[in-house]
Amino acid sequence: MAMIPYVIKQGDYLSKLAHELGFDLATILDHEKNAELKRKRPNPNVLYPGDVLFIPEPTPPATPVAQGTSNDYGATVPTVKVTLVLEGDGKPMANQACEVVGLPASSATTDGQGEVTFEVPVNVREFTVTLTGTDYQYQVLVAHVDPPTEQSGVRQRLTNLGHYRRASDPEDAEAYAGAVASFQKANGLPQTGEVDDATRDAIVAAHGS
Repeated sequence: MAMIPYVIKQGDYLSKLAHELGFDLATILDHEKNAELKRKRPNPNVLYPGDVLFIPEPTPPATPVAQGTSNDYGATVPTVKVTLVLEGDGKPMANQACEVVGLPASSATTDGQGEVTFEVPVNVREFTVTLTGTDYQYQVLVAHVDPPTEQSGVRQRLTNLGHYRRASDPEDAEAYAGAVASFQKANGLPQTGEVDDATRDAIVAAHGS
C-alpha cells in the first residue's frame, strides 16, 4: 500500500480525517510510517499543526453508472463525543437548559455538576451553546486544543479551566506562569509556576483530555 504524507492543520483529528479521506483508522495508526507520530501523540485525536501523518495514496472509487438510469448515493457521518463542563462566575452551571446552534441536537440540559455531552459529527468545526434565559454563551471550537506537550496546549487548557483571569498575549510569560501557579495551588501541587510532569498530568486529568 503506497503511503503519502499529510500535514496536519488546525482542527484536524484522526476520526475526522479517516472519514474525509476514506482510510481505515486502525490500519493507519499501526502502520510503521506512523510509529513516530503514534509515540509522540498518544491521543490520535489531539494532533498539532505541522505534524505529519502518512495516509494511503487515494485512488478514485469505481462507480458503476449506466446511461439512462438514476443513481442514489448516501453516506453516514460518524460522530465523536464532546463533553463540556459549563461554568459562570466560577461556579458550575448545574441543571441548566441549553440552546444549541450548529449541531443536530438543538437543546440539552447540564447535570448537577454543569456537565453536558454532545455527539458531534466529524464534519462540524464549531458550535454554540447558550444557557436558556441567561446571557451565558459558549462558543466551542472542535479539535482546536493543541497537545498538552506543547505550551500552547497547556495554555489553552488552563484558559478553559478558568486559570487565566485576564486576556493576555500568548507570549506573556508572566501571565503563563501565574496561570500555572493558580492551577497548582487549586490542586495541591507545589506552586512553582512551571509545568513539570505531575502538573501536566493533573492539567490533562482536570481538562478531560
